[in-house]
Amino acid sequence: MTKRPLVTALVVALLGASPLLSAQSITAPGLKAPGSISYDAEGVPTVLAASDEDAAYLLGYGHARDRFFQMDYLRRIGSGTYAELVGPAALSNDVQLRTLGIRRSAWETYAATNPKLRGIVQAYANGVNAWLRSNPLPVEYGALETDACRAVVARRYLRHRQAADLPARIRRRHGTYRAPRRLPAGRCCWRLRRHQAVL
Repeated sequence: MTKRPLVTALVVALLGASPLLSAQSITAPGLKAPGSISYDAEGVPTVLAASDEDAAYLLGYGHARDRFFQMDYLRRIGSGTYAELVGPAALSNDVQLRTLGIRRSAWETYAATNPKLRGIVQAYANGVNAWLRSNPLPVEYGALETDACRAVVARRYLRHRQAADLPARIRRRHGTYRAPRRLPAGRCCWRLRRHQAVL
């Protein structure tokens, strides 16, 4: 497989991240009332909604439409799963970020948040996921030429690296990052799913 430089992916990301300059009225099962997203001449979005939850839903939908690759990229860096997207060069960074436990800390913060704010965050995630269910992934993913087996290789590496470098307490905490022990011959674990939930 030929590898294109990461620069190609970043150029495509920048070109694909330009906002759509049209108004869009949105109705969805998660909304209490129809809402809309419109853009001014400079591409700045305006969300009109009946409630805070609906506004968060529409904001998530608009963010996913305009910048899903950027959102996924940043989420993967923070959660220590960037190597699944770009390959082995990012494994050492992933190990460090998983050791720091940023993702775990984020979930603990979310769980400790008041129910009203959790509802708004969940509405945002529902908006992102609504966009993902009804649209193909952005072109940036094709530019990366992500290998379907890369996630399994990265997880196996992390499992062995954790076993060698980290105390038992941390290995237990990060045990959920292990790859499947066996895969049928010729099969891979495709990590990047079209409808993958944000939360």
